[in-house]
Amino acid sequence: MLRSKLRGAALTDFLLLGVLVILVYVFITRQGSSSTSDNDVIITKPERRSSLRSSQSILADTEPQRMIDSRIKTLPDFRIAQCRNVLHKSHEPVSIIIDFYDYQFYDLKTTLSALLQFTPEDLIAEILLINDGSSLIYIEEEAERFVKNLDKGRLLKNTQQMGSAKARMKAFHEAKANIVVFIDHTVIVNQGWLEPLIDGLKEIPKSIMVPHYDLVHDPVSYELKVTSEDLVSTFSWRMITRMTDSKVERKGSFYQSPVLRGNIFAVSKEYFTYIGGYEENLAESGGENLELSIRSWLCGGPIYVSSCSRVGILNLNDPVKIQSHKNLRIITEVWLDDFKDIVYRTSNVDPTVTESEKSIIQAMKKKFNRSSCKNMDWYMNEIVKDIASPSEKAKHFGLLRCKTGRCARVGKDG
Repeated sequence: MLRSKLRGAALTDFLLLGVLVILVYVFITRQGSSSTSDNDVIITKPERRSSLRSSQSILADTEPQRMIDSRIKTLPDFRIAQCRNVLHKSHEPVSIIIDFYDYQFYDLKTTLSALLQFTPEDLIAEILLINDGSSLIYIEEEAERFVKNLDKGRLLKNTQQMGSAKARMKAFHEAKANIVVFIDHTVIVNQGWLEPLIDGLKEIPKSIMVPHYDLVHDPVSYELKVTSEDLVSTFSWRMITRMTDSKVERKGSFYQSPVLRGNIFAVSKEYFTYIGGYEENLAESGGENLELSIRSWLCGGPIYVSSCSRVGILNLNDPVKIQSHKNLRIITEVWLDDFKDIVYRTSNVDPTVTESEKSIIQAMKKKFNRSSCKNMDWYMNEIVKDIASPSEKAKHFGLLRCKTGRCARVGKDG
């Protein structure tokens, strides 16, 4: 009798325990289905997506990203007091276009972290990321997840790599704002970087505006090194774009830049369309920024550096070379006029133009109405003043190098 009672009590306890387990399971399941992560809330509730700062918290979902964000916040502000205290006239939002390919995506996370940290949200209409045919599937998938959580972000994709010029033009045609800012993965923007560029374009609409470049000295800690206030991009007769100090003409807080290095610049959609955008025949192996620079100066408007806009650039001191002999010949034949000989002799590029190159050259001259533009003499005398040009009587021109590898000097007899 006692055993049966004990069995009954044990059975009752077991049933009660089972019911309790079921209730706990149901409670946990319901809590799990009804609660969402911060990411989900921000994605599903538009009212929570109004702030770019909240978007930055979305990006910081991994320890590396949190580390990036924390280091970005400590970047030194190199602007002079006059720039920090200026009252900006315009508050027109812009479309920001960032192109990347494969592993550049990881550097791009730093670029975006700085953008979200140092850009007023009302000045960003959209951020267009263009995946230029990345070959690594996991990067494509990560980019898609990343952009889903990026406020005002859109992801475009090329099925195969087409080069920066074509990728940027594809995104340019998609851009909604009247002002477009092109940025690549080497750029880390800083405090107050965007407002001076917008002001500059409002003041000089037919122009291209570039920030002042500081050097990202360490790609891990993002240590910045301040650069000369007279730093500009220029080029050599080998058609290499490089940075140099130059006492150039200034217009208030703006000063002329002979060429675009291409990492970052702002331009109105109207003006960029007017001058023809990027020349897509130069989409591969470089030269598109140099060609665009010469074309803008000769057939459109100036390129200005805004001294109040400062950004960091990785590998700033590395020269930007044109890898393709085809591209170098096309640029030289279309724009260099009487200076063609110097380019070919200095660069050691074969001047023989192929039939396919001839057709591109003729099409470009017709497209840009080369005959109505300023000539290269004007450009060299008025804009590119620091480039050394040989005398017409010179038999040879270039760097002197001894076969012995030792130093040399010119004798008294010349």
